[in-house]
Amino acid sequence: GIIWGVIWLYLGTEYQRTVRDAVERSTTLAQSLEENMSRSATVLDTALRNSRDIYLHDPEHFKIGPWMRDKAVLMKIAVQMGIANAAGTIVTSSGDNGPPPVNIADREHFRVQADAPEDRMFISAPVVGRTSGRLSIQFTRRVVNADGGFAGVAVVSFDPYVISEFQDGVRLNGGFTMLIGLDGIIRAAQPETALIGKMFPEAGILESINAAGNGPLPI
Repeated sequence: GIIWGVIWLYLGTEYQRTVRDAVERSTTLAQSLEENMSRSATVLDTALRNSRDIYLHDPEHFKIGPWMRDKAVLMKIAVQMGIANAAGTIVTSSGDNGPPPVNIADREHFRVQADAPEDRMFISAPVVGRTSGRLSIQFTRRVVNADGGFAGVAVVSFDPYVISEFQDGVRLNGGFTMLIGLDGIIRAAQPETALIGKMFPEAGILESINAAGNGPLPI
């Protein structure tokens, strides 16, 4: 009885230590990811605002590719950037390979801005870009004329895997990393990349996370 009791106590202590270490690593990773994603979103939104302003001053001659080249952080995190006119046709793109022009009028990230009553950034579910051919998250802002009429959409495609925490998450023993929107759609995942674009299956967990705010959530 004494031997088994000692073993049980030892295993219990080891289990608690393992759980505590896992919570600490996960919390540190989550906080770092949140900070990096926030910084990335700020860089992307600033690029959307600035590029559309310059475009509106000279829509016939503005080329977004050359404009991007000296913006090192933007170049690192953006797959591609472009501006579509009111009809949804891309009129300038950082990945411009010549005609035929690409049209995105049927894409959600365009339609949301075309119907938007106000200027607000929209973040899409993961989609394969029609000009880049890569799976990415679309950040968009509405472009308006001087009279307030809809003139198009500025869009930048974001690759979340440039954020180091997604690689770090894979290195956690038996762990994984996910970026999930408030709509429940998985924006990024490692190592289970097949989950990208799908709904997170555990609605109860999402509700608990939203209710808890920041901090670890036992599941």
